[in-house]
Amino acid sequence: MNSKLNAALISGIAAGIAANLPYLDEVCCAWVIAGGVLAAYLYFKGQEPGETKQIGTGALLGLNMGLVAALVGTIVKAIVISAGIGMEHIEAELAAAEQQLAALGPEMAETWSEFTRRMSGAEGVTGSWVAITLVVWLVTYSIVGVIGGMVGAAIFAKKQ
Repeated sequence: MNSKLNAALISGIAAGIAANLPYLDEVCCAWVIAGGVLAAYLYFKGQEPGETKQIGTGALLGLNMGLVAALVGTIVKAIVISAGIGMEHIEAELAAAEQQLAALGPEMAETWSEFTRRMSGAEGVTGSWVAITLVVWLVTYSIVGVIGGMVGAAIFAKKQ
């Protein structure tokens, strides 16, 4: 199997799980950046000194890692929500946000509260939740993963 693919799969699975576990998900972007750095590390540590190593390679590793992390993360988050793990944490955050929005008007607070409850999975995992979550995370994790991959390439690529 391709070493780039191996690096992206290993780091994407790790980042996708870590970024979507209760309480660890507070800093999900940090986990995805770390996944990009890990992908670069795994790829560049096995390279020969004479091979070309560029920031673009790190960006591609981070992109692929982000795609894997988004898929794995969506599955992990759906399992966590379905099992009811950490839901008290989500409910507390939603209640605090609803109180702050009540100052803007009851209709605004009610609309926003309904939307956030659906998107947080507080009302259960639905097909639309999975689809929207996957699309948003594919975009977000890919962008953040590219940043992590470029940072990892800058750190771990051996100078010629």
